[in-house]
Amino acid sequence: MTSEERRAALDAIASEVRVCDRCRLAAGRTRAVPGEGSPDTEVVFVGDHFNDEAIMLKVDKAIAYPPADAAVKAVAHETIVEDDLLRIVPHILVE
Repeated sequence: MTSEERRAALDAIASEVRVCDRCRLAAGRTRAVPGEGSPDTEVVFVGDHFNDEAIMLKVDKAIAYPPADAAVKAVAHETIVEDDLLRIVPHILVE
């Protein structure tokens, strides 16, 4: 994927995040935080529930932490069941 294609994909994700109303979290949201940065870096997303599934399908690496339902586990590249944030670190460090 080229840098331009990655930027377009990130912009599409950001647009989706800003208007998403697929779950009850949207009712209390005051702003969406889709992120920013270089399109040439890997995108890692950490999610725990069904509302994270769509984004997890689009990123370079999806981590289910700690997964609250089977849908998140099914789409994640890595699953961390222990409720310990330090367990995420080895999965996001650059090799």
